[in-house]
Formats: sequence, structure tokens, C-alpha cells
Amino acid sequence: MSGQLWQKISHRVVFLCVLLSAVCVLLAALVVDRSPAARRIVTLGASSAAAATASTLHSSPASTAADSLPVAHFSNMSADPSSNPPAAAAAPAPEAEDAGSNQPVPDSFFELKALDAKKKPVDFSEYRGKVVLVVNVASKCGFTPQYKGLEELYKKYKDQGLVILGFPCNGFGSQEPGGEEEILGFCSNTYGVSFPIMAKTEVNGDKEHPVYSFLKKKKSGIMGIKRIKWNFEKFLVDKQGEVVERFSSLTKPEELDGKIAALLAK
Repeated sequence: MSGQLWQKISHRVVFLCVLLSAVCVLLAALVVDRSPAARRIVTLGASSAAAATASTLHSSPASTAADSLPVAHFSNMSADPSSNPPAAAAAPAPEAEDAGSNQPVPDSFFELKALDAKKKPVDFSEYRGKVVLVVNVASKCGFTPQYKGLEELYKKYKDQGLVILGFPCNGFGSQEPGGEEEILGFCSNTYGVSFPIMAKTEVNGDKEHPVYSFLKKKKSGIMGIKRIKWNFEKFLVDKQGEVVERFSSLTKPEELDGKIAALLAK
């Protein structure tokens, strides 16, 4: 096999490996973060990776114009085929910050208030000195079975000072369409939930609840994005009212056991 042919084959193998790796990483990022901002970032990342690999292949002395597609072809490709822009389209603008996130927030979680599912006011000052796990929940989501793990955590640690607050939200795929009474019945009958369930809540946008304005302001998510991406995201608040960690929907409740135990022990 001639040196030129071998070089040509090597460049093609390298190109395919890099492109496949980039696609796998970007698709994984989409699974974790489904927000429009994340999709735009993934799209730009895919474009950059594809353009770079295509440029490398195109500039190789072993390749010819007939051997590879032009760089422009790759740089206009999106990770989401349905949203591929035309060749002349400009890069999308970054997503605007949540309007609610610009509102003043208190210094401590324990200064907040909210309504429970029976529309009774709850002053979070009653949780002072406790560890609180806040979760935006939904009854018809693929992550809904996490209710079981949340209830197990609550039963295990409630006497040591753990509070879990479930905030129903219909903002993701309309997966919490019912009223509070229906939600309470579902939680109790299906998963035996005994921790507090709050009133239905907006967690993003200009109508988001102050609780979520506070939580997102204190702890951003993946890639610095503040908005809630999907149901069953979790915020862990310590005994001093500080948001210490934020977890994606993919983090199972049982994975928080050690972190909760450590905070309760302090």
C-alpha cells in the first residue's frame, strides 16, 4: 500500500472518529438539558466541531475536492435536523434571561413564603435549622416514579430535620394538567407521599414564583443556564438557608442520601 493511499485512509478514519465523538457528546448534553438555550449551544457546538474536522480533511494533501464535502456544508448543519438553517442564515442569538430572575431576591431561603396545595400560606421561616429539598414535580412525566425515592428519603430523615417540598408545575410538556386536589390524591394513592405538596407553580418566565427566582439566582444549572429545564430538578438548601447544590432530573433521589445525611450532621 502506497504512503499516499495510507495517509488518505488515515485522514478519513480520523475524520469519522472525531465527528462520531462530537455527535455522541452533544446528544448526551441534549438529554441532560432540554432548554432552547442548551439546544442552541449544542447546535453551535456541532457546527464548530463539524467545521473543524471538515476543514482538517479538506486541507489534507491526500484529499481532493471530490473526496470531501465543502466546509460550508458542515457548518450549516444542526444537531436537530428539523432546525437546520439555510446556508446564509446567521447564528441564533442567545436566549434571553428569565424576566423573573431579574427580580430582587431575599438573602435566605427562610425569608420566602408560598401556598400549599390546599391554598394555605406557608412561611418558610418554620423550616429554619432544617435541611430542605425542593423539587418541581409532575404526575405524568417519565421521572414521576422519583416520587417513590423522595418519599423514602423523607421517611428516613424527617425526624432528623429533612423537609421535602414538591412544587407541581405544568410547564414542561403539560405533564401536570390537574388541579391541586387531583395532584394530592395522585401523590397519596400512587406513591404514599407524606411530604408537603405546594400549590401549582410557574418555575420559569415572568410569572415564576419568588421561590424559584431565589433558587435559580443562587444556583445555576448546566453551562450556567438558570432556567429550570424539566420536571424533577432538585435544589438542596442547608440549615442556614443557603442553596448548596442543584441537581438535574436525571439525578435519582437515592443519590442524594449521602449529601443530605452530611448536611443534617452539621
